[in-house]
Amino acid sequence: MTSSQRRNAARAPIEAPAVPPELYDTEYFLGAADGAHEYNAGVSHGRYWFAIDKLDLPPGGTLLDVGCGRGELLRLAAEHGAGKVIGVEYAEAAVDLAVEHVAEAGIADRCEIHLADARDLPVADDSVDAVTLMDVIEHLTPAEQDAAVREAHRVLRPGGMLLLHTFPNRRIYELYGAMRRFWPGGRAWPTDPRKPYEHEMHVGELTGEEIGSLFARAGYVEIEVSHLAWTYTEFVPTRAARRVFRLLARFPPTQSLARASIVGVARVGSIGPVQSSR
Repeated sequence: MTSSQRRNAARAPIEAPAVPPELYDTEYFLGAADGAHEYNAGVSHGRYWFAIDKLDLPPGGTLLDVGCGRGELLRLAAEHGAGKVIGVEYAEAAVDLAVEHVAEAGIADRCEIHLADARDLPVADDSVDAVTLMDVIEHLTPAEQDAAVREAHRVLRPGGMLLLHTFPNRRIYELYGAMRRFWPGGRAWPTDPRKPYEHEMHVGELTGEEIGSLFARAGYVEIEVSHLAWTYTEFVPTRAARRVFRLLARFPPTQSLARASIVGVARVGSIGPVQSSR
């Protein structure tokens, strides 16, 4: 029995996910989920292109996309030099969409898609060059987040990269709450402006500082966290208040309060002086 097999045999079964996978149905992925408009129009959302540019994937390397959704990033990675792409999803509706998408793109021979949980990946130790978590981490509780990021660490090769994108940055709602208290007429604003599906699904919204701590706890190195330039203000009731968000988003000291998207990248330590957490 290999070390990986011994590890898997000793692992306790994971608990049921906090957010039931049944909530993520076909209607969600083709309507409410980020990038649905672009997908329905036959193009890829800009965040997937950003991920391809950011990933340090060697030619012919292996990408694992955890929470692969409809499969757009799998296709882009295969079209841009990946030798193998692996998608993991815990929602059956997404698996069906992703399988159909990669088949239509003609990359099924280089692609694996699994119905599985981010905390228990059906992937061998030290077997992939990059892992992506695109708009997944906010759908996990803090305990689930720790487990998922540690699982990504397990499957990455030494020197491999984890790339995480999350929306929304929780700070934008904290800023909204402060403005609601002090803005003229702000008390009439909704107490919580999140959309209904956010209340159901976003059980783990994070800040940039929390993402850095999440990576550090899992043993990653070369941790970098940044806020993308996009400023999301649709939930802010007045034009003047939206201008405040856009103003704060311009300046480095206040960007973390008003920019809506966070990107975190980190690596697994190479063999040598830096020790892995495994």
